[in-house]
Amino acid sequence: MSSNPALTEQLQFVARSLPWLPTHSAYCFGVSQLNQWANAYYVLDAPMVEDDHYDALYQMVLATEENHPDWVLPESPTQRVGDEPLTTFQTVEHPQPLLSLENAFNQTELQTWENRLLKLSNGMETLGYVAEMKLDGLALSLIYEKGVLVRAATRGNGKMGEDVTANVKTIRSIPLKIPVNPTTETPPVPDWLEVRAEVLIPFKRFESINTERLANNEPLFANPRNAAAGTLRQLDAKIVANRKLEAYCFAATNLGVLEGTQLHFDDTELGTPFPETLWQLQSALTAWGFNVNPVRKLCDSLDEAWAFITQQESARESLPFATDGVVVKVNNLALYKQVGNTAKAPRWAMAYKYSPEEAETTLEAIEFNVGRTGAITPVAIMQPVILAGSTVSRASLHNVGLMQEKGVQLRDVVLVRKAAEIIPEVMQVQVEKRPIDAERIALPTFCPSCQTELVAKVEEDRIVNLVCPNSLGCPAQLQTRLEHWVGKKCLDIDGLGEATLDQLLQASLVLSPADLYRLTPEQLLGLEGFAEKSAQKTVEAIQVSLQQSPIRVLHALGISSVGIETATVLLETFGSIDRLKEAKMEALQTVYGVGSIVAQAVVDYFAKPETQALLADLSSVGFDFSKQAQLLSHSDNAPLLGNVYVLTGTLESMTRDEAGEKLKALGAKITNSVSKNTTALIAGEGGGSKLQKAEKLSIPVLDEAELMSLLAQDNIDKRLTV
Repeated sequence: MSSNPALTEQLQFVARSLPWLPTHSAYCFGVSQLNQWANAYYVLDAPMVEDDHYDALYQMVLATEENHPDWVLPESPTQRVGDEPLTTFQTVEHPQPLLSLENAFNQTELQTWENRLLKLSNGMETLGYVAEMKLDGLALSLIYEKGVLVRAATRGNGKMGEDVTANVKTIRSIPLKIPVNPTTETPPVPDWLEVRAEVLIPFKRFESINTERLANNEPLFANPRNAAAGTLRQLDAKIVANRKLEAYCFAATNLGVLEGTQLHFDDTELGTPFPETLWQLQSALTAWGFNVNPVRKLCDSLDEAWAFITQQESARESLPFATDGVVVKVNNLALYKQVGNTAKAPRWAMAYKYSPEEAETTLEAIEFNVGRTGAITPVAIMQPVILAGSTVSRASLHNVGLMQEKGVQLRDVVLVRKAAEIIPEVMQVQVEKRPIDAERIALPTFCPSCQTELVAKVEEDRIVNLVCPNSLGCPAQLQTRLEHWVGKKCLDIDGLGEATLDQLLQASLVLSPADLYRLTPEQLLGLEGFAEKSAQKTVEAIQVSLQQSPIRVLHALGISSVGIETATVLLETFGSIDRLKEAKMEALQTVYGVGSIVAQAVVDYFAKPETQALLADLSSVGFDFSKQAQLLSHSDNAPLLGNVYVLTGTLESMTRDEAGEKLKALGAKITNSVSKNTTALIAGEGGGSKLQKAEKLSIPVLDEAELMSLLAQDNIDKRLTV
């Protein structure tokens, strides 16, 4: 930061005043000055003073507040992080719904949208637009009363969201107070103002967060959006502050006039002049101290908006944050009410979505990995390439059958993309660019971990998979099985990450899941990273997991095709693992959602001698396989009893697992695939083949708002114990 002589003089005045003469006016000046400097630094990117000047004044303001707590202003920068973590988030109603946007994927669809608008706009021949980069973050509603931030809420289902005010106050680019007496050049701030914003984490900060999590042996975030979502829902605002979220505002609404404590709204006379166009409104937001989307353009026509879209498709690769398209909005705010909304989306806006980002690179090697079931998974090792904002050097080829089907060879030029913008995968080989020294890839004949001869699974005279049959003695299988066993959806044991399990295997302290329950604190003390207290806590966490639900234990056993949902259905029918292991094919196939493949997998698993030995060993350390699964007992009037739902895509207000649990708490069944028995498909952002199948079978498709309506039933706080 560069120093400013005039501001330094003001700072020295405050520095003289506060310690010896902490007047109320000096305190108010200090708060105002700090907010001005913070706005210049975080929003305008035009620093006004040196860091030590800011820090000195901040400490003076903080000391004054400690001596005069009745002076504390809500906009003071000291109020950006609360003292006590929250225990939960309160659900609040939005003053106006936060609707989703309709999507367009080509110029023709955009033109069709404009044609509809022209018909709804009383014969207007042309419309002006604002085109802005579609930021891949989380939508927020910010409510200001007399210029002071009083509430911040997530989008939720569009009608109801979660109150995350304490966390949002940590975001430096969101003002805690807007000047209520601005200069004549700045529009006046309405008594009640709602500002819409998008919260995100820039790429550099995302990489830094994941580096920290890796060092702390914590699970990595899949992408910046997931990181932002997880951060905003932290109960401790101090954690949120450390993640350094950013916010970009894109719209605002004058909610009305306050008279005393009463809010009055008049469609024709709001009492405070308000901008007439979106472009003017965004300029006003900038003047009020908000960060506004920096990549936007005022367009006289849809052709001009399309030119912006095509220009930004390649330019977006250099942006510091994740984007997935361009939003085109009508500029004239008066038309918003005239053209209105559908049940799900505003008619005055359209989101153009870019195709998933792809990149070319060179395949340098194939790494064959062993999964917990013994299946061999080929992973492409490539020259590093930037893809969707991160450096990618490894990509999935799923299985050897698919790898051969794609015709991949070493040194091939391959096209890579991120499936759902998350998982890198090899899409295809650019055969026309194949070098003369390209080499065919030889399939392994022995397990890369234990050197056991591999077994080929063949369909229609071609190898579709390779499997290591050494399920008990293969170190790689054991490692991944143990990782699965201790995972969040299984036994959920803290303190046993991948690195620790690897050490336990190397030291031959653990050779099966049962061995975990024989560990002592003294044994853990011999491993890197353990002190006396952490060793004791880990052993206690292992022992506590003996009380986990039979559903989690069944899932942890790792039976092929038996995930947490199938485990729930099976134990809902048979009650205990002891009874399940005696079940015959015929009985298993009568269970809803369990077909012949899953039934055969269950029968085969429990018939294996090694499975029987494992169950006996687990019994010896304290597991009770006769224990009945604690299932939610639904009354005959459970609201969704008998309904069957499938979930797909990404939900904003909760994860798919959380949604599934809430639906089951109301009597519904959750399955993984759409069939004629499906009541409805619940689709978030990015739903794919399941949407197509639902359409083919004429299965109703519900969006997130309709899901929230389903969940607004009695008994919603009951949960299935898993």
